[in-house]
Amino acid sequence: MRQGALEGLPFEDVYIFDVHGHLNTNSEMLYLDTDAAGVVRTMDRLGVNAICVSSLLATTADCKLGNDLVQKAAKQFPGRIYGYVAATPYYEKFGFEDYFTPGSGMLGFKIHAAHNGTCIRDERYLPYMEFADKNRLLPVLFHAWEKQDVEDVAYLAETFRNCPLILGHSGVRSYPVRMAAIEAVRKYENIFVDTAISITYDGSLEWLVSRIGADRILYGSDLPFFDCRQVLGNIALSNLTMEEKEKILGGNAGKIIRGGVGR
Repeated sequence: MRQGALEGLPFEDVYIFDVHGHLNTNSEMLYLDTDAAGVVRTMDRLGVNAICVSSLLATTADCKLGNDLVQKAAKQFPGRIYGYVAATPYYEKFGFEDYFTPGSGMLGFKIHAAHNGTCIRDERYLPYMEFADKNRLLPVLFHAWEKQDVEDVAYLAETFRNCPLILGHSGVRSYPVRMAAIEAVRKYENIFVDTAISITYDGSLEWLVSRIGADRILYGSDLPFFDCRQVLGNIALSNLTMEEKEKILGGNAGKIIRGGVGR
């Protein structure tokens, strides 16, 4: 894996499932190749087998249209693109349950409270949490940059123990936030972190594994905010064992997603 990464070759010897990607663009900056076909082209260049995406449009301007585009992408590229339904606190009759039909490719929920202008513990998110918990192994991915975000997810974990709760960015902001994420993983068996550590440093992944092990870490790129090559390179060139890399890149995701994913 290390040599292939150094030579710029696609990864072929390991299953890779990206739990944290996005479709579309937003007003913050212009991104390229953010439609379904563009995402798949990026995956093919790198040897990424599958990705689960949410819509930037859905978390900012138009929840219904954004989620519809994600579902369309999942049906257009079955087995390659899966989708999160982006939760919204603003539409009581949103009908999110209708997205989870057989063969829809929708795997769980994305809660981005910062984009929604609220907090993770907003009670209007509870119907999504209750649905995920009731249906078991429907993951909920949270945008979690601040210590309060991590504490809010830990609070939810007290009640909702049947669904995987993913701390996106692993507590990216600072050392205290990262430590709060680590403590949450240690305390609750259904809390995971992903590798979309946007503000990172050499050895950060090894540091994380040394504190919580490799079983609760999921590969996430944060595409298109970050090029997949960056995060894949961090993992491939790390000092982790091959077994640890395989768990992070796709093995762990296959265990916590309803119906499983894999070759």
